[in-house]
Amino acid sequence: MQIKPKCSVKDCERKHKAKEYCAKHYQRLKANGGPSLKQKRKILQICSIEGCSRSTKSWNLCSRHYYKLRTKGLNGDYNIVNDDEARFKSNSIIDENGCWRWRKSKSHGYGRTVVKRKATSAHRGSWTIFIGKIPSGMQVNHKCHVRDCINPDHLYLGDQKQNMRDMKQAGRQKILKGSGIGNSKLQNADILQIREISKRGVSTKEISQLFKTCLSNIRQIVAYKTWKHV
Repeated sequence: MQIKPKCSVKDCERKHKAKEYCAKHYQRLKANGGPSLKQKRKILQICSIEGCSRSTKSWNLCSRHYYKLRTKGLNGDYNIVNDDEARFKSNSIIDENGCWRWRKSKSHGYGRTVVKRKATSAHRGSWTIFIGKIPSGMQVNHKCHVRDCINPDHLYLGDQKQNMRDMKQAGRQKILKGSGIGNSKLQNADILQIREISKRGVSTKEISQLFKTCLSNIRQIVAYKTWKHV
């Protein structure tokens, strides 16, 4: 009778399942990276509504208050705990560059939270809490170009033009050309073919019918007014 091997972990008498471990230690290996490492207990965050002891679901609210916010809005009967500075610091991690990286809910890379009963981005909330009111028509931009950073020292007030200019200087602005544009009907190979056909004397009308695009588009391509990079 063949004897099944036992778990390779010291003092474990359970039967072998996979990779020299029993079922228990194999699951620990997959979940935590080691057969002897127990899963760390998740630190529960408490709902930011005063008097509510439920754990948070999203935007620092429990499932009940989060649902009320999304459907009806929170009215004056609810008081949010006035310790936003401590809440923001505890919900972020400081990296090697001094950025306070938001580790809660995010959208398109930007942190999301609730400040003064209003859903907002985390970096705008950070400015409101640590510095003050955001003037009308102004937006909060990042000096560090890190979307989820909420460090008030890394933020500044500006407009969209300033933000776009900073993005360009930092090399973060993606300039799409030609076939890189989502709604482009033509590819780089088509442009080369259009110019080659035009040199052979084919009319722009015939070329536009062949490639199913307008006459002005063909004229601009042939004259190198568009698709200059090809």
